[in-house]
Amino acid sequence: MAGRHDSHKIGSLNSWKEISLYLDRGIRTVQRWERELGLPVHRVGHGPRSPVHAFPAELQAWQLRIGKKQAEEAHPPGRRGLLMHPDGVVAASRVLVNRSSALVRQMVDSMWVQRQQAEELATALEVFRKRLHGGLANENRKSAPPQKKRGRNRTPGGKRAPQRAGLAG
Repeated sequence: MAGRHDSHKIGSLNSWKEISLYLDRGIRTVQRWERELGLPVHRVGHGPRSPVHAFPAELQAWQLRIGKKQAEEAHPPGRRGLLMHPDGVVAASRVLVNRSSALVRQMVDSMWVQRQQAEELATALEVFRKRLHGGLANENRKSAPPQKKRGRNRTPGGKRAPQRAGLAG
């Protein structure tokens, strides 16, 4: 484990897997690029199955060189169309696309959380309004002066007073 940790200090990728992860491609694709396109990979031994390592700076330079070469082949001088920058921006554009995709994912996640929080807030606000209106209605009932009950022959307890018979005038 210590050797692997030290190798990252000097910036070396120490296997096909690490190289392919760095280039965001499959292992077989990276091996094919070594054979066909001259991907700068260094071997520790002399055989085709010897351990490999590569330096990220060399891989970046290779991507820029290949990007420029492919752009020139796809759009030779004199042809109209999308022209690549002389530095070869294919690798840089891939990085930007990956970063923007990650930002879009973060933004969608953030929007989803905001939507859930807004729904929770709206629910809590509705509960608060109901409590507030219910409390005001009770307060209005308590603070309003009692209305006099109108009706004849009522006693202070609210019962009808008995009628007196024989007092006709």
